[in-house]
Amino acid sequence: MSDQTIDSIIRIAEEQESSAHGSNKKCFLIDDYALLKQSFIPDELERIMIITEKLEKKGVRVARTLSYRVMNQSVQAWNASKGVLVSEGYVLQQRAQGTPLLDETNWNDENKRYQIDYLRQIDLISREEQYFFDNFINGWMEIQKSGIRIDPSKPGNFIYEPEK
Repeated sequence: MSDQTIDSIIRIAEEQESSAHGSNKKCFLIDDYALLKQSFIPDELERIMIITEKLEKKGVRVARTLSYRVMNQSVQAWNASKGVLVSEGYVLQQRAQGTPLLDETNWNDENKRYQIDYLRQIDLISREEQYFFDNFINGWMEIQKSGIRIDPSKPGNFIYEPEK
């Protein structure tokens, strides 16, 4: 990943609204990339970049972390409880291909349509062959064994491709 690529994606992101956000980050979906604006530990990201590349080579479907950019050195802060330097900036990942178990982008209590969509997705998944579930669970277990943790409370963190 070239420095020019991440810099050009950051420039695009800075001119638009985030596609999604969490309590401590924003996500910008741009072409085949997901750009996260968040706090991170550079050494930990380097480790994750190596792990996700290895997982991909093993055939595990994972969104690889490709690059990152510390945006302001003065924003770096020492996290005494973890004993690490935490930075603010951008993390560039491959955009996950497939369908999230639940697209939470526009979810709210007033709009029941998303609940119906979720139930429809669950119904479609329930009709898949056993090898689909085996591959899904085996991939998830490989990711967990690698030391990367997936937050299971967020159905949008799980992506599937029914046709594969």
